Amino acid sequence: MRKTVYYVEPKSPLILAAAALYGGAVLGLAPLRPLLIPLFGLPLLVHLCQDIFADLAVYTASERLRECSVLAIMAGLLCVSLGMRRQMPVR
Repeated sequence: MRKTVYYVEPKSPLILAAAALYGGAVLGLAPLRPLLIPLFGLPLLVHLCQDIFADLAVYTASERLRECSVLAIMAGLLCVSLGMRRQMPVR
């Protein structure tokens, strides 16, 4: 039986909580930007560390491509969180 880096079942409550925090920050409902950076940065760091120390010989090319897409999505969310700026309303 092969070990995989992927989660077997989706973590729905965690995904919904992250989506709610991100949506609240984007819509300006609360100053949540400081929470978004560790929310997206820490899982990216964990996935990168897992990939660095994983034995890549056991994974097929499609599994590695899936992991690369997950890393790209996480990096994109982190970059968007870092790039958020509060816009002042025009009078």
